[in-house]
Amino acid sequence: MPIIRDISISDFRCCVWQVTETMEELLAMLPDEGHELYEEAQQRFSSPKRRQEFIAVRVLLYQMLPGAVIGYHDNGKPYLAHSCWRISISHTVGYVAVILSDCGEVGVDIEQYGERVCRVASRFVNEREPVSGVWEQLLLWSAKETVYKMMNCREVDFREHLLSSDWQPKPVTGPECQGFMRMQTFHPAHRKAYQVYFETTERFVLTYSFVMDY
Repeated sequence: MPIIRDISISDFRCCVWQVTETMEELLAMLPDEGHELYEEAQQRFSSPKRRQEFIAVRVLLYQMLPGAVIGYHDNGKPYLAHSCWRISISHTVGYVAVILSDCGEVGVDIEQYGERVCRVASRFVNEREPVSGVWEQLLLWSAKETVYKMMNCREVDFREHLLSSDWQPKPVTGPECQGFMRMQTFHPAHRKAYQVYFETTERFVLTYSFVMDY
């Protein structure tokens, strides 16, 4: 199982795994309850791709925190049953990402590189966000996804309720780049500032954020 990125800072850990295994190989990496998870995946998803991502996330989590069990709140947000650890998960074509923290809320998003994001930019780019090009727009979308996962709010407008600033570095024009940005939320039920970290590679962008409770 090739973990291609393992980020540990203070009280959180974020891992990215490139999924190359078959479903049978994935299930072999899990303890005895792996077949129960496969049955759950079959019930939840009709797509073989989504089933594989579902199992791959749990294999990665098993490597990071053996014995942890993912549950879901009514709004779909994941949590770890009978555990103080917070979790956020993400997946894109060929990759899954998991972030854990035992001291505060976390969020993570991973997006495959692609130019489609430019065609939907009007849905999430605010006029005060001077982004251009595929990399910056994809990073912005991913960063807003990460913060959205931490907000616990309904009816969030990515264009009006989430605003980025202070990108370092700026501009981002290609892969092999690391940095951070500030994200401010303006939702009626949620107003807060986040620091969102990002990385770009030839195949995907990764964004993550964490909040310490102390």
